[in-house]
Amino acid sequence: MSTLHVENLKGLSSGGNANKIIVPSGQTLVPSAGQVIQKVHHTWNSQTTTNSDQGFSDVTGSSFSFTPKLSTSRLFITAHYHFNAYSSSTYYAGGMCRMVHDGTALDYTSQYYELYNQNAAGGTQPNHHTRQSKCMTVASGSTNARTIKLQVIKYGSGTAEARVNQGAYYYSTIVVEEVVQ
Repeated sequence: MSTLHVENLKGLSSGGNANKIIVPSGQTLVPSAGQVIQKVHHTWNSQTTTNSDQGFSDVTGSSFSFTPKLSTSRLFITAHYHFNAYSSSTYYAGGMCRMVHDGTALDYTSQYYELYNQNAAGGTQPNHHTRQSKCMTVASGSTNARTIKLQVIKYGSGTAEARVNQGAYYYSTIVVEEVVQ
């Protein structure tokens, strides 16, 4: 095996392929472990509202398709989203969002109060707005396209509603980074 040591590669400055470095058909550049080989941003601002504490609902606009380049890579999925939970009569309000990758929830709790606000004085109508973030990782496993999205649920009967991007005033983003292993 031969090793070529260079500081820079530069394509020719003129001609049909000016300023290009071409890898011939049938040849592949192999990235090193730890390199990000693909980064995709998905942004939306549609509002999703749920008044159910019995099951998760898809967050409108959050769903998108992602296709890994390698079956042996690792996907780092980060979501940044606006979350609102409120109550119109009780002293608590809460709920949560979870990430779903190819039909499987990546994070989950049976308590549904990842965001929770309780008025300890027994007052009424808590209304909590926050910017939430979470990062999960999953093996790519294949180069098949898969769907990535968020789902939302409210906590308990005292919470009137849980919302993502309340009033469509906020933008949320999911970022997927594919990293060579």
